[in-house]
Amino acid sequence: MSVQGSQGQEATLNWNQWLKPTQEVMAFVPRALAMRAHALPLKFERNKVVFAISDPVDYRRLQQLQYAMGRDILVVRVPPAALNQALKETYGHSAAPEVAELVKSVTQPAKSPVLATSKPHLGVDWKIRETKVIAITSGKGGVGKSTITANLAISLAQYGFKVGIIDADFGLANVHLMMGVEPGRTMADVILSGHDPLFSMTVCPTGVQLLAGSSGVPELIDLDYKTLEKHGSGYERFRGSFHYLLVDTAAGVSESVLSLVERADETIFIVTPEPSSVHDAFIAANFLHNRRPLSKIGCLVNQASDDQEAVKVFAKFRTFFDLAVEVKTSYLGFVREDSSVTTALKTRTPLVLGQPKSRAAQDINQITRRLAEIDGHLDPEPVRAKGFWGWLTQSPKQQA
Repeated sequence: MSVQGSQGQEATLNWNQWLKPTQEVMAFVPRALAMRAHALPLKFERNKVVFAISDPVDYRRLQQLQYAMGRDILVVRVPPAALNQALKETYGHSAAPEVAELVKSVTQPAKSPVLATSKPHLGVDWKIRETKVIAITSGKGGVGKSTITANLAISLAQYGFKVGIIDADFGLANVHLMMGVEPGRTMADVILSGHDPLFSMTVCPTGVQLLAGSSGVPELIDLDYKTLEKHGSGYERFRGSFHYLLVDTAAGVSESVLSLVERADETIFIVTPEPSSVHDAFIAANFLHNRRPLSKIGCLVNQASDDQEAVKVFAKFRTFFDLAVEVKTSYLGFVREDSSVTTALKTRTPLVLGQPKSRAAQDINQITRRLAEIDGHLDPEPVRAKGFWGWLTQSPKQQA
């Protein structure tokens, strides 16, 4: 096929109809190699692979591509706009396609692989009367927010609830890594290509559905709630499809984060015993209160050495926050520091599935039961601390 370097909308449409790779060539050419060379594999022609490319041509990348495949290649020049669109439709939006291979190279094998088709162990079919949207956020990064989100979602699903996750850390999304899945579509496909968010979700272990974020896509880094609504991806789009919709935000107090948090039904702040974590959570909670005074705020202490340390961290946070804004915060519980968490992250196996008897997994299960009010006989308080610290961790009704 000769190339004329056509311009204009009509020419682009004609190219888009032609730039459709065959299944055979898609299975043969690694995605990362094609994206790195900015070349779209189209078909086999005898013993050669036909690629679509556009100017400017990176011949060094093409030579690397040919060497890696061990086959000669034929190239067809097409308009840049047509090639870019075809690459996005074929592979999705990714600023760093080679990152998938990097992750695979550092992932350790799990002892017991978890399949995405795993079913909830209780098999309870709860009717969806309403969807509770819970934003999970933090003032400081590195506190285990995404780890909590992924495992809390799976734990809820194990009790029969239908659970969805929006990975709203649009700059550095990684919930899919913790779930051990490779998303077919991401938020970039929803915002930049107009795909329906519900049909862009990836099925994770125990049936949890994840709308994966995108890492390193410049157009999405400062994405806010208004933009989500504009593209049909506001929280209302998910109501009625899930019992719980967990929104894993980025850390901090940017407009992007605050706009997502203030529209949720409830917000859980993840803190650790580190003073900087408590400080930043306090500042972030104040920002949220100023924007939405009636916000329902909960606190979960992660990486605690024991229950007493967790209670003291929350008690101090609650004391200062309640005095500042006169709003009662709730204590959801704690997750102990546990080496099993590191193992789960390295193997990309959710902790509550891969190591359900670990201390951290048991803590997450307790938090799940309190959050969902599953067991009426369960002590509603996460710890049985006595004296002043125990009083501070009670609900306002219990204090009275």
